[in-house]
Amino acid sequence: MSFFDTYIRDQAFLQRFDFASAENYTNQLEEIRDYLESSLAASDTIQSQTRYRNLIAQVDEELRPLYARLKTDLESDNRIASQFSYEITNKAFENAGVEIKQTFDAIPFDALKMLISITDNITLEGYEQTDRQFKPSKEIDKLMRQHSKEYKKALRLSIAEGLGIDDTVKLFRELTEDTDNLKTHQVNALTRTTIAEAMQRTKEYTNEQNFSDIIDGYQWVTTLDNRTSKICASKAGQIKKKLEDFPIRPPAHINCRSQIVPFGEFDDPKTMSQRARTWQQKIVATERGEIKSQFKLKTDKVMDIQVPKQSSKFTSFDVFFKQMSKQDQINWLGPQRYKMYQSGKLGMKQLLDGQGRIRTVEELANLIGIKSEALQEIRRRDKQIKAKKPQISTRAASIQRKRRKLNESK
Repeated sequence: MSFFDTYIRDQAFLQRFDFASAENYTNQLEEIRDYLESSLAASDTIQSQTRYRNLIAQVDEELRPLYARLKTDLESDNRIASQFSYEITNKAFENAGVEIKQTFDAIPFDALKMLISITDNITLEGYEQTDRQFKPSKEIDKLMRQHSKEYKKALRLSIAEGLGIDDTVKLFRELTEDTDNLKTHQVNALTRTTIAEAMQRTKEYTNEQNFSDIIDGYQWVTTLDNRTSKICASKAGQIKKKLEDFPIRPPAHINCRSQIVPFGEFDDPKTMSQRARTWQQKIVATERGEIKSQFKLKTDKVMDIQVPKQSSKFTSFDVFFKQMSKQDQINWLGPQRYKMYQSGKLGMKQLLDGQGRIRTVEELANLIGIKSEALQEIRRRDKQIKAKKPQISTRAASIQRKRRKLNESK
């Protein structure tokens, strides 16, 4: 048994976990929209300033408890996921004869609160992570402000049209449904990322409490597929002696699937055996009218990867990337960066600067010594090197056209 096995189990748990927080949010959102629609239709003096101010005030009154409930529900989901992550690690090593020093039920209250918390700064004696890359509470507050702004804009536009009651309500419904579908999609992503972070924190705490004497170091493990972010591709296979030696820790962004995994005496961090997949993307619409990406598996295999030297410009993602099809490589990097990569001068580690920002084409050209004449050639369009847009269903395309028209009217 190795720590890497528990990483695989965590990934499987996240894929099948039923997020109560996201489901509750969606159900409450429908109730709020219905309530605002009924309030909008309840008066013949709909265009009066008093009526408008009352409706605007109702928006925040309805949305505020919705997002407060989301925070509470997320911490409940976090507790379930944290317990799974803690116990699956302990059980794996208990079966291998390692003494478990602390069970999940024995975790002190303050420590457990830290593990499942969504507050932006987390501090606990012996464990500190005050500079969180992903800040759930801040993201939720930002989402509520955006939601409120869009609802108020929908009210203003609906009333400004000077329509009758029924047509005003209909327009308001069209505008808010579009907003709610987008927010539901964002909340699903935020929920998954928040729970993944709680599981990562729990892993770190578990390892510190129960396995510190058998841990020799830590390694950044990046999911190998064509949906991986450039941030995580640049970190893939990175090895550090201590957790705090990593400038950032997962989740590095929304929907991040990376983890930092410890290794011990009998593990070889220079060799990784990982599942590697590629996906075909299609844009579809759900029954609710939500636009989302649907992925169909194209290739699926297990790769034995020799992790490049830590001083190299390459990462373990480079090993996977070089086995992807030409078109998948172009789609992932973009035509101009793809041309640079083909020169052999560019590695995944160079895609980001020291502040974690993705470098521009010009910055990459300067970094790897591409002259201005050569850069002009790279920028020149090539029919053989062109990114392909994903397929889109007829219904999704229709909804997108409708959205564009609504946005133009705004």
